Amino acid sequence: MNLEEVGGALARVAKGELELSQLAGMNAEQLTAILSLALSQLRAGKDAEATRLLRALVALDDRNPLFHMYLGLALERAKDLPGALAEYSANISCTKDQSELCQAHLLRCRAYLMAGDVVSARADLAAAKRIDDGNDPTVRQELAQLEHLAGGAT
Repeated sequence: MNLEEVGGALARVAKGELELSQLAGMNAEQLTAILSLALSQLRAGKDAEATRLLRALVALDDRNPLFHMYLGLALERAKDLPGALAEYSANISCTKDQSELCQAHLLRCRAYLMAGDVVSARADLAAAKRIDDGNDPTVRQELAQLEHLAGGAT
C-alpha cells in the first residue's frame, strides 16, 4: 500500500467502515484463535499475557462485544475496576443479542458493586431485569444474588 492508500484505509477505520483487523489482513478465524489463546492464558493464571492479547483484539476489532467482555473480566481479575467498567460499558454498546445484553449488564453491575457504586449497580440490575425474559434460571439466580448485594429491590 502506498501512503495515500494507507491514509484512505485509516480514514475508513476512523469512520467505522473498516475494522483494523481487516486492514491488518486478519480474518475472523485468526481473531478467534487469538481469543482462544488469551482465554487459555487466563485459565493458566497468566493474566498479564492474556490482557495484552485481549487489548490487541479490542484494538483490532473494537465492535466485537466478546473481546470487550473478556478484557473486562481480565481487568476485573487484575483489580483494575475503572478499566473493567470501561470494557463492560463498551460491551453493552456493542451487544445486540438480548440475552448477551442482560449478561453484560450483570457483569457491569457486579463491577460497580466491587467499586462501591451501589447507585450505578442498581441501574444495571434494573436494566438486566427489564431485558430478562425470566426463563433462564442462571440469570434469575444471578439477579437475586446481585439484588441482595445491592441492598434490596430496584
